[in-house]
Amino acid sequence: MGPLELLVMALIACCSVMTLTFLVAKKINNYSIVDIVWSGLFSGVALIYFIFGQGSLTYRALMLGAVLFWSVRLCAFLARRIMSHHPHEDERYQNFRKSYADNLLWGFFKFYQIQALSVVLLSFPFLAMATNVSDTVSPITTVGLVIFLLASTLEGLSDRQKRLFKAVPGNKDKNCEIGLWSVSRHPNYFFEIVLWVGLFAMGLDSPYGIWGLLSPLGIGYLLVKVTGIPLAEQNGQKKYGPIYEAYQKRVSILIPWFPKS
Repeated sequence: MGPLELLVMALIACCSVMTLTFLVAKKINNYSIVDIVWSGLFSGVALIYFIFGQGSLTYRALMLGAVLFWSVRLCAFLARRIMSHHPHEDERYQNFRKSYADNLLWGFFKFYQIQALSVVLLSFPFLAMATNVSDTVSPITTVGLVIFLLASTLEGLSDRQKRLFKAVPGNKDKNCEIGLWSVSRHPNYFFEIVLWVGLFAMGLDSPYGIWGLLSPLGIGYLLVKVTGIPLAEQNGQKKYGPIYEAYQKRVSILIPWFPKS
């Protein structure tokens, strides 16, 4: 099956799953569950590419293993976080409710379908690997794999550090400033961007590899300019006030670096 057919199959599958997710979210009155499904859908798309891709088994297996390593962990992390305060929605989705007030159901349905499309567009590095016919792993693929594994591990570590910090009695309403959070205000977002750079590098040796550049660029733009850092910074200022303002002056916003004294 060629690249275009794989993309169409993945899009149909993602849109179908997101439609079912929308119906479930409507029933339980919690639209933030889309984040859980979004992260899990990457595993589904990778499985489609693995089964129907025409690349070598070596590259298809490498692609599937890498995606599962990242996607399953993120899906489990988001599921734990979102369901721990169900039916209370994340503030992002509370804001969406206000924006979609005139036509709530249609607004969220469109949003869910856009999420489905985003999974397919971000999957270009997977597609590149799934169509790579070489049986020998190239040096650039090896470098990309190392970057991906390191960034994925550190992203998981940053999430764990914050979760354990918040689990300590008395820390629930405190800003996390330990571990990786002491050298970056958003280490999870930084390593998320870096791991996509790694995935791009893993697929770069394919004839379609250059298209994978859309993924780190897209993720970077969303996290830095749209849904990630701007909202997190706003929430931090709102929740912690002067304490967070001091944190902003002292600690790098994204790239881990020595804090200012």
